[in-house]
Parts: sequence; structure tokens; C-alpha cells
Amino acid sequence: MRMTPHPEKELVTPPNGLSKRLQSEDSTPTPWKRPCFRPRCQDGWKLAEAMPGFPAGTALDPGDDAFVIGNKALGQLDGQDCILQRAGDTEEDEVEGSSDAGSVALSEGLERLLWSDDEEPPERAKQGIACDSLVPVPQLTTETLRRLPSLTLAIQDAPQAPEKLPDSLELAPVVAYGRSRKRGGDSIKTIQAVQASSLPPLALPPPEPLTALPPLSVLLEAGRASFRAAREAASRAAPEVPAPSAWLYPSRPYPSHAWQWDSPDPSPRQGDPGFLNYARSALERFRTSGEEAEALKGSDAMPLQRYQLRVAFLLHPLSPLSRLLVVHATGSGKTRTVLAAADSFYRSGKATCLFFPEEAVKENFYQEILKFPGAWRDFFCACCDVPNWRQRRHRSWWPEEVAQYSPAEVEACLGMERKIRLGCIAGSFIEEWSRLHPDVPPPLAPLRAFKYTAAGGSRGGWKRNGEFEPSRMDSVFRFGFDGKNPMSNKNLVFDEVHNMLALPRWKGNYWKEPLRRLRKAVASCHGSTLVFLTGSPVQTDAEDGQRLLRVLKGKEHSDKGPEGWLDVHMERPAEHFPKVYPQGVPDRPLCPELESELVTQVELPEEMETKYLEVESQGADIVRLRDQCNLAVHHSWALRPQKRPLTIEAAEQHCRKLLEVAKALWSKGEKAMAAVSRRGGLQVLKELLRRHAPDEEVKIAVFSGHCSCVVSKTGEVRVEPAEALRRFNDVKQAEVRVLLLDTAFGREGLSALGVGQLHLVDVPGSWAEYKQTVGRAIRFGDVKKGSRRSLQVYLWAARLPRDESADEVLLAQLRDQGAELCAAEEALAAWSITQVTRT
Repeated sequence: MRMTPHPEKELVTPPNGLSKRLQSEDSTPTPWKRPCFRPRCQDGWKLAEAMPGFPAGTALDPGDDAFVIGNKALGQLDGQDCILQRAGDTEEDEVEGSSDAGSVALSEGLERLLWSDDEEPPERAKQGIACDSLVPVPQLTTETLRRLPSLTLAIQDAPQAPEKLPDSLELAPVVAYGRSRKRGGDSIKTIQAVQASSLPPLALPPPEPLTALPPLSVLLEAGRASFRAAREAASRAAPEVPAPSAWLYPSRPYPSHAWQWDSPDPSPRQGDPGFLNYARSALERFRTSGEEAEALKGSDAMPLQRYQLRVAFLLHPLSPLSRLLVVHATGSGKTRTVLAAADSFYRSGKATCLFFPEEAVKENFYQEILKFPGAWRDFFCACCDVPNWRQRRHRSWWPEEVAQYSPAEVEACLGMERKIRLGCIAGSFIEEWSRLHPDVPPPLAPLRAFKYTAAGGSRGGWKRNGEFEPSRMDSVFRFGFDGKNPMSNKNLVFDEVHNMLALPRWKGNYWKEPLRRLRKAVASCHGSTLVFLTGSPVQTDAEDGQRLLRVLKGKEHSDKGPEGWLDVHMERPAEHFPKVYPQGVPDRPLCPELESELVTQVELPEEMETKYLEVESQGADIVRLRDQCNLAVHHSWALRPQKRPLTIEAAEQHCRKLLEVAKALWSKGEKAMAAVSRRGGLQVLKELLRRHAPDEEVKIAVFSGHCSCVVSKTGEVRVEPAEALRRFNDVKQAEVRVLLLDTAFGREGLSALGVGQLHLVDVPGSWAEYKQTVGRAIRFGDVKKGSRRSLQVYLWAARLPRDESADEVLLAQLRDQGAELCAAEEALAAWSITQVTRT
């Protein structure tokens, strides 16, 4: 190794063309080889640390026996190991604004590996040929390895490098990423490094071949995750996350004493034998202590219910449970359960991500956040300067108050847009917020709602071809991102979680693929709190419930037993729900006694029977034949000038079932709802209702996507779906007496209030569709104090004189499927943390 007297004035040119190689390696590359970081000034080498007789910074030239790792070089000087660094590098350049030089070394090593001119040629890559001629390097001493910072990142999953290395350790080969100093050799060198048998394997194994590497975005995201972890560990000024001991609203201490374990043995964990009794004992201790009754008290008109409070208690960050499948009866207020859990996550430090099947359901959730008191509503009000919000802080807001703010405003505020950088909230924002709003603690992580398909697609970082690109992720998913899975280290809440199983309603692979990716990401996540909510866990198959439990447990708990993963509540208290007739609808399977009260049969006239048999002879499927039970003509032609006289003027012969439904909806003079598909004649039923309306004052609200409207005898007004539903639910608009519900849009997440009659015009194609549609009119709190309203359900089925109609076939399938799936739900509920009672 050669020396020069002064590092700034004279630099010795390295032999064997080393300077030419370094110049070509670090010169500005072509645009398609753009480097990860700015190029460094590299005009020579200098001594990184002082040695006897040589001060630090002395210009040296690496010898032929030296090798390069990142911007470091190892060689021999007077028989002793020495470390060199680029002469143009300073300590500030090395860290690039980070307190950990190792993360920069990793990024630089990856950059050299990716943009190397010595990559394997494409021909060899296609053949799967790897680099098999590795150049050996002399053995390194333990002291040298201890001083080499770039090797501290070669240990996978190790929080930090060992402070003291033993003198005698087994030697194992380690691959040093970088170019060989000899142009004729391969671009990988083998060195001898110290690796204890107890240490984990290498973090970066040699690729086979070099061209078959992960995308650059994945590697960069891994580097950013390493950078964030190092910065958080070294930063002293970063605000500490307090222990999430508070819960509910207003905030109170979490009753951790309820989970006290009296045995000297360790307490069972979720899924272990005995955990079910442990959780039940904790709930009983919580109840008998009086804290449950205190938490349920409230001046609000709609206080939290016991089963809703139970979910928030079980899923608090201080609880031993981290994942729970919540099965509550349809209409029992799962959104309020979600809000209670979200308040528990407010100061957890993990991003809260909520998932909904439809955009309308997602927007409804943001409106519910503004409706009920909570920590997230306080933060929104303080952030957006809502006038006089502190005077109405502890009560539910009226619909007019909620309607003043759009869901987009709430989403932008709670998602903390422009306040997130590299997966962290700016410390200056938290300090400034605490100074300006001392009575409203800031959240330590954002909250955002997603659609299922968007979370498994672009918002989750996936392209249409299935490739994962972290740079495409929503900023909320960057919180706690481990470089691989956007669902790790989050609070994940899934409403109507049965949609994750890619049910038949999701037509084609375009929607099934995002759901499959989302399901896989959730199953493989770690460090997350998972909440699955549904009113019908068993949808089309008796194994649906077990599939949901497997996704819930994931790979992290796949070997655990069935105890402690499920909470079931199917009871509907009389003081909060209308009384449903026939009794047992929609939770009990159909039987002859129940069908005699539920099913209303309509015999098809001769004209409709002839058309039905004609379509059947053409090989139509069961759904097309079901449409023929409602209309003798195709729905797209029914209201055209050529066919309108048949469907409206001669409705008795061409759409008898729709005519009978229209007359029944106006018969009792009370609020009524009819569920029908567009193919089944929704537009024809609308015209028949308009024709048979008792007077010109009454109105009909149509909930059908972009075709939503409010109709009267004198005209029709197009409105948004949410507005049509709001007018029907508004007690001040009593003239809106009928709601036409398109079954393609309104089977989930919709609440129809004050309904006295519910008419199922189409026979449901599955038991889940039947339960969800009936559940739209059975809603929590839809009663007046001191009285109980009743709801009558009708199921309309067409009947052929000499044959079995499609309605009758579907009804028989519904009968058999209901018996099978209800039995599967009963078996699933046997593992519930609480005892299950059904009404």
C-alpha cells in the first residue's frame, strides 16, 4: 500500500486501472440507470482511522489484495489491517442526514448491485445461470470486522450489532456486494467473515441470477424502513408514545385489573386451551366491579350498548386479544361498535385502517363519526375550527349538523394529509397542536377508510398485473411499513368482512384478484390488531366461517386452537328494535309454518306463462327466468313507446306480480319499502306506484345508484342515493312514504327507518342475500320510547298453473340452504367468548 504526505495536494493513482474503474463506476449514469442517491466526489482514498505513525486522512492507495465494500476498502498497511474511505467523502456525506451510516451503506450496496455494468447478460439470466466462480479473499481479523460499520447490516432481524465478539468463532462465507477489482472476474467476491452459530442468516443472499432481482422500488422501500427505524431509535427529540391506558369517550383508565391472572403459571394466550374461560372471567370481573355500568352511562340519546362496549374492551391495546371475529345480528349497530374500537386506537400509535364493501358505506361511516361523540370528532372539530363545537361536544349531532361537512373533508382531516412524511407525523405538528389545543390530544397515527377492492389494488400498492410497488401505497399504509406487507403494524377493521371471500356478487377476475391480494396480505401481516365484523359469517358454504377464522389467525397464529377468536351476539332487545312478523325472520331457517305467513303467491296469467315457457325453451338460466316471473318483456324494453301500453295499461296480463306489489305498498297508508332488481322491473314498479298513488302529495324515493330520484304524480327529481335515503328517513318529510331499493346497491350498509312493510319482490338467490335485504329495515334504535313498532315482511313468489316456476325453485333452494347455513352458524357460535342467545 502506497502513501502520500498530504491528502489534499497529492493523491497517488491506484495501480491496475483502479482509478479508471472507480471513475466509470461513479460517473453519472445514463437516464435508464439513474442512481438512488446523488453521485459522490471520489478522487482517491484516505485512511479512515488513525494508525501508529499515520494520522487519519492520510492519502493511501489500495493494494491488489484489498477489496471494496460500499465506500469502504479493506487492506494491509505495515502488516496491520486498515480501513480506507473515499477521499471525497466526509462524515456528513456519509450519513446523508441520517444518524446511522449503516443504512446508507446498505442503500449504496443495493445501488451498486442494481446498476452494475457487470450484471449477468440476459442470455445467461434466461437460462437461470448464476455466478459460480467466486474470488476468495484472505481471512479478516475479528478486530477489523468490529470496526467495519457496513457489515452490521448483514445480520437479518438483529436489532443491533453485538457489542463484544468472542475471540474464537466459526468462520462462514459472506458475499460482499460490489464489483470485483479485476475486470476479468465476476462481480461478486467471497470473503471470510465471522458468523456465530447463534446469529440469524444473512439479510441479503446472493441472487440467482443477478438480473432476477426484486424491483428497485421494493429495495428502496426496505432502505427507507431501515432509515426510519435507525432514526427513531437514535432521535432524542421525537415525542414518546404514551402507554395507551385510556379508552372510550370521555377518556378513562382502561380496567387492566380485570385481566389479572391468579395462578403462578403463565396466563394462556389467545388460541391456547383455557383462554376462553380466562376471557369470560375477565368480562365477569369487569361487570361485577361496576366499571361496565359506569361506562354504559351517558346523557346521549343513543348510549353505547353492552355488546358494543365488550368489543372495545376485548380489543384495547392493553388487552391480551389482538384479533377478533365479531358476529352481531344484522342491524344491531356494527358502525357504533367500529367507532368504539376506533376511540380505543386513538393513542395507540398505529395507523387505523377501516375497510368497507361499497363507496356509499364508506361515506356513511365518515358521517357516523360526526354524528356520535368521540375523540376523532373532537380532533376534526378543532382542526377545522367548527363553530361552537365544544357546546355540543357530548351529544349526538342532528342530521342537519352532520350534513354541513362532506365525507371528503372528514377523510382529509383524519387521514392527516400533508402531515405525514416517511411514515411519521411531524414532531413539530404535534408540539404545535398540543400548545394550541391543550384539551384535545392529537392522534399519534392517522385514520382512513378504504373500499375492499381499492385496498387490494392501487391504494395498497398493487398494480393491475399483481406487482407490488410500495411507492404507490396510500400514505396511511406507510405507518409501521415493514418493507413487504402494507397491512403489518396497523389497526385493521373490516366491516361486512364476508366480502373478503370474493363472493359470487363480485363478477369476473377484475374484482376477485384485488380481494385475493387483500386476503393474502391480511393473512400474512404481523404486529396488527384485526377486527372482522359481519352479521352473516356463513354466506354460501358451511365452511365460510372457518375460512374467515383462518384469514383472521393468519400465518402468525395458524397453529393456535379455536379459543378466543370469536364474539357472537344475535339478540335483538325489544326496547331497541321493531317487532318482526313472521316471528323468526330473518335469522331462522324457513319451514312450512313460517312460509305460510311469509310467502305471498301470485299465479301468472296466460300471457306471462306463454312468454315464460318460450324463454325457458331457449335455455335461459334461473336468474333470467326469475325476471320473467315479474315481467313478460325484457326490462330494457318495458317502458319504450312500443311496449309501454302493455306493461302499464295492460299490467294485469304482462306484469301481474309488480301490479300486486304496487297496490299492497299503498294499501295501509304507512311507510313501506320494496326490494327489487333493475332486471326484475324496478323502473316498471316505479311507474305503477306513480299511477296508483292515492293522491298527488305522496312521494316515492328510489335508491338505485346514478338513477336515484324522488318521484311524485306530477314529476321526478334526480338526486344522489344518500339524499333519496335521507328524505325517506326524515320524519319531517312524511310525504315520502315508499322506498324502492335496488338490490344491487342496497343490500349492505343501508338503514331504512320507520318501515312498516317490507316487500321482497325478487326471491333471493342466496340465504345471505335474504338476511341482508331484510336487515335493511331492522335497525337498532328504530323505535319510540315507551312503544314498539312492528314490521311485516312479505316474500312474493310467482306460480305456474302446470309447472314449477323459477321463484318456486329458488324458494326451495333458500329453504335447504338456510337449514344448512344456520346449523353451521350455530356450530361456529359454540366458540364465542360470550354465551349466544337468539330471538
